Amino acid sequence: MHDFYSDTKTKPTAEMRRAVLDCVVGDEQKNEDPTTTEL
Repeated sequence: MHDFYSDTKTKPTAEMRRAVLDCVVGDEQKNEDPTTTEL
């Protein structure tokens, strides 16, 4: 388990930034978010 509550110094890696930019998002209320639907 990771506690990021007060994490103010950690910077995301280039891979993490790419993952955020490349992810598919949508409205979970309309079943348009594939990650939420998969869960």
